[in-house]
Amino acid sequence: MRLLRRKFERNPDMKYGFVVYRTTYADDAQWEQFMNYLSIHTRRNLNSANAQDFIQHLDWNVQDDKEKLDGASPSKVREEFRKWVENGSEANHATSRHHACVMVDQEALETIFKEGLDPEEFDSFGESWVYLVSKEDEGNGDYDAEDWIREEDGKREKVWVTRVGLSYLVPRVFELLDGPGWHNFADPYGVVRS
Repeated sequence: MRLLRRKFERNPDMKYGFVVYRTTYADDAQWEQFMNYLSIHTRRNLNSANAQDFIQHLDWNVQDDKEKLDGASPSKVREEFRKWVENGSEANHATSRHHACVMVDQEALETIFKEGLDPEEFDSFGESWVYLVSKEDEGNGDYDAEDWIREEDGKREKVWVTRVGLSYLVPRVFELLDGPGWHNFADPYGVVRS
């Protein structure tokens, strides 16, 4: 958190939080509830982490283009996120915000409703989750590289999308991504990490 605080001191206009890609448009009211849950939950997490000063910088920059994103795959979201970063839509202060984005499809959206989760409570089991999509081809030099390559239909690919429990998204995963890196929280098999 110290490194991020220093970045905020040097760049007071810097945004905190991930860019969010909405890929489901079935129910606008449900989407609003989800975003409200995410905001309340994140503020609770920041207060618990003694990082109340980050709240003023919190910004989810929701990418909400039904024509382009309705039903979009992680690959499509990754492509759009890469464009967003390359176009310089926001100043890039070399934080997690420009390394990975959040993708919310219908399945992820419904996770907050299935268990009747309270946004003021920590969800230690990752019952509510979102996809985190990296713009990079994530690998790992410290662990067995085979764990970070998924094979489907005989095709090998590096893992650049994972599920992350909402209670861990901010500040924990944001900070891990900014520091030690993707392999500290991402699961090559798509399991929600908590």
